[in-house]
Amino acid sequence: MIDVLKKFKMPKRRFEIKKINNTIIIADYAHHPTEIKALYSTIKEKYPNLSNCIIFEPHTYTRTNTFKEEFKEALGLFDECYLLPIFTSIREGRNISLENELYSYLSYSVINSNDINSLIDKYRVLLLVGAGNIYNDFLKL
Repeated sequence: MIDVLKKFKMPKRRFEIKKINNTIIIADYAHHPTEIKALYSTIKEKYPNLSNCIIFEPHTYTRTNTFKEEFKEALGLFDECYLLPIFTSIREGRNISLENELYSYLSYSVINSNDINSLIDKYRVLLLVGAGNIYNDFLKL
């Protein structure tokens, strides 16, 4: 059993951690409100007294629209939340009008990938969360 555990590899994009200066940066694949709530619970248990910020890249307009109430609730748990543009599927294409409508409803600040570096040192725990390109931003830090 010990040999099996030694060979076990954690899945990629699940609670991967980097530290830059005094900021703990965590990348996670969570792209559903239930996963985001579970991530928040883990953060509060592991880092109960540290300020936190989630940068979330929603995945597909359909999912974001279907779960907009749940996303608003889950993202509202964090001290601060920023949204990246929605990572679309090929079948959906880009729909800026719907994205603006959804983001207006969610009422969190929208940023782009270039702004992520400016948030380092502002929060003690910075989460980069989503199923799309956000992981590439994590790897570049």
